[in-house]
Parts: sequence; structure tokens; C-alpha cells
Amino acid sequence: MTPEQRRRPPTKSAALAVVPVTALSTNLAAQVESAQAYALGSKAPKTRLEYAKDFRAFREWCEDNSDLAGKELESMPAKPATVAVYLAHLADEGSKVSTIERRLCGIRYEHRVRGYPNALTGSEAIDRVIQGIRRRLGVAVTKKRPFMDVARVTSKLPDTLIGVRDRAILTLGFICAFRRSELIALDVSDLHEDPEGYRVHLRRSKTDQEGKGFWKPVPRAKDPATCPVAAVQAWLARAGHTEGPLFRRILRGEHATEKRLTGHSIATIVKQSTARAGIDPSDFSSHSLRAGFVTSAAKAGSSIESIMRQTGHKDPKSVIGYIRFENLFDKSAAKDLL
Repeated sequence: MTPEQRRRPPTKSAALAVVPVTALSTNLAAQVESAQAYALGSKAPKTRLEYAKDFRAFREWCEDNSDLAGKELESMPAKPATVAVYLAHLADEGSKVSTIERRLCGIRYEHRVRGYPNALTGSEAIDRVIQGIRRRLGVAVTKKRPFMDVARVTSKLPDTLIGVRDRAILTLGFICAFRRSELIALDVSDLHEDPEGYRVHLRRSKTDQEGKGFWKPVPRAKDPATCPVAAVQAWLARAGHTEGPLFRRILRGEHATEKRLTGHSIATIVKQSTARAGIDPSDFSSHSLRAGFVTSAAKAGSSIESIMRQTGHKDPKSVIGYIRFENLFDKSAAKDLL
């Protein structure tokens, strides 16, 4: 393969070589194209984009180091030893374990969709390097602080269109344990009024890529200041829209646009709102809303099963991982015995 060929981006057909054919009729070619499109849809667009970036970084590393190695380092199909050395390089450069593991997932994914499903699977060389990286660097994850002081934070929001919107985002995001991608994907039509509050239809989520859908109850709160139903109704009344994206960007002059908020906007709102309430914003992220609900529900005595019904988790272990008691003595089995 020439340097020019190595640098040439893969075509759509090459990137989705799920059907090995040499000569196709027009009709069969269309069917192959359809199969390739379905194969591409097996992963969420954001995941595919990240995997493509990961493989591109690996390909560029192979190109840059071919001369140093004294031979061409093939990125597709790659030899397990080449991938193992690349992973060690990432560790030496200071990459986190999670980043290294995601890069490996991206490389393996690209091999599968290009027709090399077993090229890197079960490689002892790769597995040993990954184990060594985990042992040396550790896999502890720095988790963000759960968002739990709903009343304190929302009470500091101004009575402006932005303040009313942010109050709706924080209260709804907290009580529904939404991920940021789920919050920004909501449309007004996903809200269904109920005698007890709202039923929110989550059309698609991280754990529901097939779009089966999931319903979440939003009950009215006793305190109007922290009621997600009242907050959402106030936002819709002030913004004046009855369809389309639920949460939108706001221009100067108190005007809600047609543009949907981004995931980054949710993180910014959480940080700015906590800072306004006198809480260090560096400890928070958009995921703090989800962690805050799980932790608050656990402290209130809710069962894991009831928490999972609200969050949509499939595995109890994942829910337990979200519970972040700030006080070591909270829910302590040792304390219960004394």
C-alpha cells in the first residue's frame, strides 16, 4: 500500500464491507447497499463518530511510525502486536485507561464492519497489555458530585425567561434522572398530562438504541418551588411554543428560538446554577442530575427496583454505582448494628 493509499479516507463501501462480493448486478448492489446501511445503524451516530476518530488516530500512528519500524505498519487489517504497541504508546503518553479502552473498541469495530470480524478478537498480546495498563494506571473513576440541593439552587434562579427555562430543566432532569442527551431530545409532544402530573415519553435512550420507548412519571411536588410539573408549565407559558423541541436556546431580549439546546448547554446550566447558589461548580456536570436522583432516592429508602423503574437501568450494579453518599456513615451497615 502506498503512502497516498494509506492516507485516502475509506469509501462508504469499504467502511461497511459486510457482504464480500466482487461483481454485482444493479439490483443486488442496491440490496448490498441497504444491508450496509442497516449495519451502520447498529450503533448510535455519536458512537460511530467516536469510533471513527479512534481508528483515524490509530491509522495516523501507523503511518507516522512505519519508517521508524523499518516496515509498513498496517492499520487494516492490523496485526495484534501492532495494536498492542499502540495501546502501550497511549499509556506512556498519559492517556486514561478509559480512553485507551475506547480506542481499542473503535479499532475493533472498524475491523468488524470492514470484513475482518476475528482479526483482533481473543488476542493474548492485546489482552496482556490492557491488563498491565490497568494494573499500573488503575481504573478508579473520579465521579462528579450528585445534584441534590434542588430547592437551594432553583431558589437562586432569576425570574427571567432563561431562569424559568433552567428551573424546568433542573427539576425535570433531576426527578426523571435524565441523561443530557435525553433532556435535549424531548419534544413538547412527549409530555402527556396526567391527574398526578406528567407522563414523559422517552422515545430513545443510550440503553434503548432500537427506539422501543420508555415512560417516566413526573408527579407534582408538595413544594411549588421544586415542582417539576409547575416548572415545565411555567416555561411553556413564558416561551409560548406548543410543539417542537421542549428546551430551546434563548436570544437576548427574552426570545426563545426554534433551536434545540445542546448537551454542552445542559452541563453549563448545571454549573452556572450551582455557582449562583454558592456551591463549587467544578464538582458538577450534566450527569450530576441523574446521580442526584439515584442518591436522593436511595437515602430516602427507595428500593433498587423502584429506582430502576425511574432511571431505566437494566442492571442493578449500574444503579449502585450511581449512589454517591457524601457522608461515609450514610446507610452504613456497621452503624445499623450499634
